[in-house]
Amino acid sequence: MDHPNGPIQGPIHGPMGPNGPHEPHGPNGMSFASPEPVQPKAPQACVTCKKQKRKCDKVLPHCGLCSRMQRHCDYTEQTPAPTAEDINALRMKLVELEAKVNGGNMHAPYGPMPNNGSEYMQSQMPAYADPQESPFNNFSLTIPRPSVNPPTEVNQMLASGAAIPAVILEYFGTIHHCLPIISHKRLERTLNTPARDSNADLVLLFLCMKLITSKPVDGQGCGQNPMYIAAKRFLALLEASGMVSLILLQASILITLYEYGQAIYPAAWMSAGWCSRYAVLLGINDFDTSPSLIGPVDTWTEQEERYRTWWGVLILDRMVSIGSKNHRLTTQEPKEDDPLPVDDVAWDSGDMTQTVQKHVSTLLTESVTPFARLCQGSVLLGNVLRHHYTEQIPSETARFDIAYQLLENCSVLAREVNGEAMISRDYLMLATPLAIIYSAIIALLDPYSCSADKLCGAATSSEKGVMMNQATKGLQDFSASVVQFSESVNSHAQTQADLDKVSPLIMDSLWAAGQHYMWEWREVVIHNPRRHWKLSEIV
Repeated sequence: MDHPNGPIQGPIHGPMGPNGPHEPHGPNGMSFASPEPVQPKAPQACVTCKKQKRKCDKVLPHCGLCSRMQRHCDYTEQTPAPTAEDINALRMKLVELEAKVNGGNMHAPYGPMPNNGSEYMQSQMPAYADPQESPFNNFSLTIPRPSVNPPTEVNQMLASGAAIPAVILEYFGTIHHCLPIISHKRLERTLNTPARDSNADLVLLFLCMKLITSKPVDGQGCGQNPMYIAAKRFLALLEASGMVSLILLQASILITLYEYGQAIYPAAWMSAGWCSRYAVLLGINDFDTSPSLIGPVDTWTEQEERYRTWWGVLILDRMVSIGSKNHRLTTQEPKEDDPLPVDDVAWDSGDMTQTVQKHVSTLLTESVTPFARLCQGSVLLGNVLRHHYTEQIPSETARFDIAYQLLENCSVLAREVNGEAMISRDYLMLATPLAIIYSAIIALLDPYSCSADKLCGAATSSEKGVMMNQATKGLQDFSASVVQFSESVNSHAQTQADLDKVSPLIMDSLWAAGQHYMWEWREVVIHNPRRHWKLSEIV
């Protein structure tokens, strides 16, 4: 058995021999060795042994292995550089300490957010190179929700002005009227269910509802709206936390709609792209399979809400692309068997017995709901953009044939929607799909005509000449239709309550027709007061 201070050695004879004067003796005359001095040891292995993963005896000043190998032995303790997690933990401790000192709750401070927002969130989302290949998909596991505290500025904005129930009521009476993507029943059920976490995504949705229903302030640019800036910050914080939520996508759609309506570019274009990417991450872009990242649906209402949210992404992607003059779509084209939205009233009430499922392949002359008309218009607009900017068409004849067919489809849908709007008790509900169809038609015809950004000259072929004439005539006819459309919108939006129901998505058609009349006024009929009147009517 080893002695605590080292192994006991056998008899040791001093330099004077066994009987020398310095040799100690036991009681029976036996001689004992003097205990060997305890050699000091380092608290950790030397650098070389640690690096080579060798056993180190830690003897100072040189370990046994380094002594035998006749190499330098270094016991310097190498303190690793602090990681981001270390810094975040320190910041969290600091925030907790400040909260205790101030006697308040731990919230994000008002004002600019620091470079790292980890003190307000704790991400529980594991890192994977491809989220679609994560084990959450393969084993149907639930993705943990990150813990995020809403920033103080957000809480203050929601607490000031109209209360949240009033904001929700105003939203469903205005924006929901033209872009019904959020389920009122599901939202009501969520509010009545005790929260298990901070519901930060729901808080962001309420803030975005308040933002999209707010009125512009004189003297303040909409891009400098404090509520808009707070919403963008909060969205970035939730994105960085790894939040995976349909509600978060819906909030981002409302931010994108606000940016589009207030012409905040390139932010609107970037936000639309973010929405499409995030929707693909959630899996709602595929109507055929159940999304796995946000789990299976429990009700028909929830499934329809996912369909509608994806349609909202598609619509905004197309409108923002045509508005920014950057016609590269970031979303996939709908397939013929993809479902169109069902009746809005039946969905809002959760009554699936009163619905008939229609699909993208449904005839344009067949009656569908207003939001389904909007989706049909967005499909045609996507076809137009693809025709002009991504399709590789081998011959001019084939290109013109496709253009004629697109014009025919758009014209049919325009006639159907216009007829439905004229007899509808709610014209404004069909104003948005009609405007998008007009946008698609003008976008289709403009490149084939003598437009303002091209040099006018004789056609290089008879086919091209015919196409140019028809395109120019079509622009005149449909621009006149847009003027009539704007007059109808004005006549049906006499009160502020009605005006609040008008979607910002109608603006592109007015702008496109106005551009055509501006070109005509400048190039063709500069002295014709009738053209000037039409231009002023649109403005």
